[in-house]
Amino acid sequence: MRLRDDMTVKKIGDEFYLVPFAGAQADRVRSVRLNAAGAFIAKQLAFEITDRALYETVAVNTGKRTSEVESDTDEFLAELDQRGLLEDDDSDFEVPLDAEFFDIAGIKMYVSGSVKAVNTYLSDKLYAFECAPFDDEEADHEVMITRGDPPEDGSLVFMTEEFILSENMSEYIFYYNGFKRVGASVVSKDFSHSVFFLKDRRKPDDELREELFTVMRTAFLLAALKDRKVAIHCAALQDKSGTFLLSGPSGMGKTTLATLITEAYKGVCIKNGDLALVGTEDGRPYFYGIPWCGTSETYSNTTAPVDMAAFLHQAQENRSVGLGYGQAQVSFFNRLITPSWTEEMLDAKLYCAGVISGKIKSYDYYFKNERKAAEVFYERRIADHTSVQ
Repeated sequence: MRLRDDMTVKKIGDEFYLVPFAGAQADRVRSVRLNAAGAFIAKQLAFEITDRALYETVAVNTGKRTSEVESDTDEFLAELDQRGLLEDDDSDFEVPLDAEFFDIAGIKMYVSGSVKAVNTYLSDKLYAFECAPFDDEEADHEVMITRGDPPEDGSLVFMTEEFILSENMSEYIFYYNGFKRVGASVVSKDFSHSVFFLKDRRKPDDELREELFTVMRTAFLLAALKDRKVAIHCAALQDKSGTFLLSGPSGMGKTTLATLITEAYKGVCIKNGDLALVGTEDGRPYFYGIPWCGTSETYSNTTAPVDMAAFLHQAQENRSVGLGYGQAQVSFFNRLITPSWTEEMLDAKLYCAGVISGKIKSYDYYFKNERKAAEVFYERRIADHTSVQ
């Protein structure tokens, strides 16, 4: 981090100013009046300096503790950054100040950055999946949080209302249209690492944490796809027999039916309310709890075998219809939310849907939003396990 090369501190009369020259003057950048403390900080920014080194320098100059000057210094830096007067350099990026470690569904994620206190940038939901530190070589996916701009040498892949996706030889680049704090992210094509680019130096807040959490979901799902695990839009419930999934579009009644079942039958609980990861271990389908849970706010750090999936349809009567392998695979695939924009990614999703569908009971379940719907559904589940026994 440092001041733009075409800005300098000058004392004019009794006042200090940041004064533009050369390119800044051509860009019509205006002079900024500074107090004595601001002038001191701006002079330090004439050279490359990390946040920590700047805090310590300001603390020595003012005779205060480092912790006492951080807040005011950050506010001043944020103002300079909003005016376009700061440049990020490589010194911050090369030496992360700290790191956080997570094991989500067996996917080890290492999160670090050129920002201080990385943990303050992360959603609380992630910390249900915190794990012991590991070497970065052991990570399935490394995440770097930094400031600045992503590469600009990409060609367009596609665009939506939420983002523009481009690519170069080794990376996919996301430019976000609706975010206020996160400007872009880069994900390597082998899905081993990603970089999230913040727009400014403002302190982390709930808005930033939510945006980073959303961006991290995409990075995680791509890393999981590499591990042959896919995310399905569903409510995942668990009873003494195992885990079963209720899947359907938003508004279909997943949460309503799941709640009716848990109210009617003791020992049944909701593990993930709106989204779950599924894969196989030793040829057996498994459910994996993840922190991304849509609007349900229900999630868990749970891994368990999954033995049944029901694809929901609202109707005037409650009944289940068994699905053959091909029907089940298509239904399962249609409810996956793991991203895919290449044929290779599409094939990986189809493969996962096929393997899981071939090993679990799958149904279309037609139901009304009433208690009886829970009873009819669960009688079907009990019958399945009774027939197996």
